[in-house]
Amino acid sequence: RRAEGYTPEVMEAVHHDPWNFRPPGGEGMKAGTERLLGFLRQATEAPHEYIAVISHGMLIRGAVVELLGLEKRQSFSVEICNTSVTTLLSPTHCKLEVLAAYQSDHLEATGLGRRSGVLKPANTQAEEH
Repeated sequence: RRAEGYTPEVMEAVHHDPWNFRPPGGEGMKAGTERLLGFLRQATEAPHEYIAVISHGMLIRGAVVELLGLEKRQSFSVEICNTSVTTLLSPTHCKLEVLAAYQSDHLEATGLGRRSGVLKPANTQAEEH
């Protein structure tokens, strides 16, 4: 049960250093993000036009925080809607850029609400859809 695992002591540790927090027997944000970005960089070496990756919000959040160079202590303050879409671009092998993060416009038609977090890095010609 969530309440049993997320005790006040655990939550204090998470809030103190979310990037380096690692649950007992689990993978933390830092290690998970490194694993995800390693996979994505390796995948960009193959001649694919598009790659779809489905993952937990923690890893997506970590990848965006890392790629944009955001403050890691604030990594859990970014809200990600379930089923949101984050789009990355790989202009060169092994390099990744964030085009859009946490988009959930597709939920509007379902009546579940809409939240969109479009990001436009200065070095990217990102377009809002």
